[in-house]
Amino acid sequence: MTTEKVNILTTKQDGIMTVTLNRPEKLNAMRKVEFTRLAELIEDFRDSPEMKIFVLTGKGRAFCAGEDLNELLEPGGIGLEEVNESVRSLQAMTELLVGLDKPTIAAINGPAVGFGLEISAAFDIRIASADAYFWFSEITRGLLPTNASFFLIPRLIGLGNTTKMMLAAEKIPADQALAMGLVSTVTTPEDLQRVTLSTAQMMMQNSETSTRLIKNLLRNAFELPMSEILEMEVQGTLELAAGGEFVAGAQAFLCERG
Repeated sequence: MTTEKVNILTTKQDGIMTVTLNRPEKLNAMRKVEFTRLAELIEDFRDSPEMKIFVLTGKGRAFCAGEDLNELLEPGGIGLEEVNESVRSLQAMTELLVGLDKPTIAAINGPAVGFGLEISAAFDIRIASADAYFWFSEITRGLLPTNASFFLIPRLIGLGNTTKMMLAAEKIPADQALAMGLVSTVTTPEDLQRVTLSTAQMMMQNSETSTRLIKNLLRNAFELPMSEILEMEVQGTLELAAGGEFVAGAQAFLCERG
């Protein structure tokens, strides 16, 4: 029996876990083995007290060209039961990523197509290389965007922009993605790693409790009435005050100010 090579690289340094998709000759198209491994790594990050920031990027000139459709063309193809299982497993990975209490960064080094675009939307911060583009190509192949695309993308760029991207299969270059709010930063290809590391290091200095509370409030921002959000703000502030972080943070701010 042969074991299929998993083309994903992982580094852990100074609290930052960097996962690199490593099939540059295939534009980092994902197979089942890579999907499984990526989900495992997200779980490892979630469960590790030493790892504080999760970064996903790609090797070569692409971030991720989506799912490797060659697997669908193998002898026997793929049955409906397998399709159901595959979609649900990827959706579970997206839910896992969105639900993390720790910050995540997608360092988008090139084209993000299909799954590449979908998974990037689940990250807290998206930093794109100037030569990146974003493309929902599914409609041109008789497929459907999944992985919470219909939930996450409209919240980032609005329903009108999402509709055009999905129905017209329009490629969105990095500068346009920035203007739409699909990414938060665009930088040169040469500076992508530096800018990503700088952003991660900046977030490393922040309160872990505040980070967790902010992420939870943001996840609920469009789902709960204002009265419930207000109460969550109160309870979060009380949690910080009870733990001493509120007073310590205020004192540190006053010392820095003067």
